[in-house]
Amino acid sequence: MSLSMFLCRILKELLTVTLALLIIPFMPIMLTLFIPIYIYRYLISLTGKFFRPDLCKILTTRSSIFAVDDLYKRPRAPLLIFMILDGVINLEHGREFLKERLIDAKRSDGEKLRPELQQFISRWMGFYFWKKDQHFDITNHVRIYDGPLRSTVYTESHLYRIANELVEKPFIKYRSPWEFLIFPNTVDDNGENQATAVCLKIHHAIADGFSILKLVGELITSEGRILPMTPNYTWRRGFGRVLEIIGMTLLAPYQAVKMWMDYDYNAWHIPEKKLSRKVNGAVLEKLSVDYIKEIKNLADVTFTSVLLAAFSGGIRNFMIEQKVKVPEKIHCITPLPMMGHPDKMRNFMTVCWVSLPIGISDPIERLRTIDKHLFALRSNTLPIFLFYLIPLVGGLFPCITNLFAKQFLATALMSNFPGPPDMVSYCGIPVKDMIFTGGMLPGSIGVGLASISYNGYIRIAAGLDEAIVPASVPVRALVDKISQELDILKKEICLSV
Repeated sequence: MSLSMFLCRILKELLTVTLALLIIPFMPIMLTLFIPIYIYRYLISLTGKFFRPDLCKILTTRSSIFAVDDLYKRPRAPLLIFMILDGVINLEHGREFLKERLIDAKRSDGEKLRPELQQFISRWMGFYFWKKDQHFDITNHVRIYDGPLRSTVYTESHLYRIANELVEKPFIKYRSPWEFLIFPNTVDDNGENQATAVCLKIHHAIADGFSILKLVGELITSEGRILPMTPNYTWRRGFGRVLEIIGMTLLAPYQAVKMWMDYDYNAWHIPEKKLSRKVNGAVLEKLSVDYIKEIKNLADVTFTSVLLAAFSGGIRNFMIEQKVKVPEKIHCITPLPMMGHPDKMRNFMTVCWVSLPIGISDPIERLRTIDKHLFALRSNTLPIFLFYLIPLVGGLFPCITNLFAKQFLATALMSNFPGPPDMVSYCGIPVKDMIFTGGMLPGSIGVGLASISYNGYIRIAAGLDEAIVPASVPVRALVDKISQELDILKKEICLSV
C-alpha cells in the first residue's frame, strides 16, 4: 500500500469517528423533537374508532415504512411467489381452498387471524389505517390471469415476462393489496408436461417475506400436514441481549457512518429520478442445493458465501461483457427476519448491508473475501440498531417517513429465502417448482436479486431497471453467468487442493 493510500484511509477513519461522535448526542435530540408526533399518532389510533368507526386498526409502525409506497399507481414493494403445479387446478376449488385456509382462519378468541386480507389502506389525520372492504369478493382476488400478456398456453419463459409485468402493475384501489393468479395450460419450454402455475402477489405493507412464506406454508402440505416455516436469523437473549444493546449504542453510529462513507459509485447505481421503474428480468434454471453444499465443503466456507460468490462473479462477468466499468465492490441491502416473529401478518425484520467484491478477478479470492465479510457481519450491531430504528421512523408522518425510507446507499436489493426442503402439494396437487421475486423498493436501487430454495434446488431471479440494462439486452445472460460461476469455483477449488 502506498503512503498516499495509507494517509487517505487514516483520514477517512478519523472523519468516520468524528461524525459518529457527533451523531451520538444528536440522536436523543431528534428523538425528543419527534415525541409530539408519536403522542399525536397514539391519540389518533385511540380516537379513530370513535370519530371514524369505518376504520380498523392503525398500521403498525413497521408496516407504515412500506405504506408510503404508491400502491395504486406505481408500486415499488410488491412480493411475488410463483408455484408450478404438476396437474390441473379447478378455479372454484382453488378459491374455496384459499378462502378456508387464509381468509376464514380464526384465532382462539374467534377473531380473524388475517383481517388485512379483507382490508385496504386508507389515510386519516395524517396516518395510515386499515379499512374493511365492505364489498370484498374472493373472485376479485383469486382469478385466472387476465393481464396484457395472457395466452392460451403459458411456457415458463412466458411466466418470467409476466412476473416483470406484475411487479410494475398497480394494485386496485379500495381492495386489499394482494391477489392470487392462476395460469392454466402451463407447459415447459418444449411444450410438454402440462401443468398449472399460480402466483401470490402481495404488497410489503401487509407483511414481510417471512410472513408471506408462512402464508404459503398454510396453503401447501407435506404428507398431509401443513408445513411450518420459521426464520433462520436469531438474536441473543438474556444477558447477551443487554450486551447487544450496549454495543449497539456505542458502535452502531460508527458503523452507520462507515456505511454512508462507502456509498456506491458505479454505472449501475443511478439517481432515483433516472430509473425507468421497468424491469428487465430473468430466472435461472434450477441449481442443486447439494452441488452448492459440495463447493461449500471443499472450500470450508458457508453456504451463503458460495451463493454470494456466484452472484459476485456473475455480475462481474456480465458487466465486462456489457463493457461496463467494474467497481471495486457493490453493496446489497438484504432483509433479515427476526426471531420472535408474530403469527399475524406483520413486518418484523431488519436489514444488513452485504458487500460483493466484484472488483476482485480471482474467483477463490472473491469467495474467501465474502466469507470473511459475512463472518464480520455477525458482530455488526447495525442490523439490531435498524430493527429498533424502523418503528421510530415508521411512527412519523408519512412525508417524513418517506424521506428516511428511501434506499440510496446501495446498488442492489438481495433477498434469499429457504423454502420447503421436500416436495409439497397445493390442493392435493404436487408443487414442481417455486420462484420468488419482487419490487426494488423506493429509492435509487435498480438491481434486484432473489432466490428461494425448494425440494433440493434453488431458483435465482434477477431484475435490472431498463435505465441500467435496456430491454434489448437479455438479462438471462446474467443469471447464466451466476450458474457458470459455481462451475468455475468448483474447478478452481479442486485445482488448488
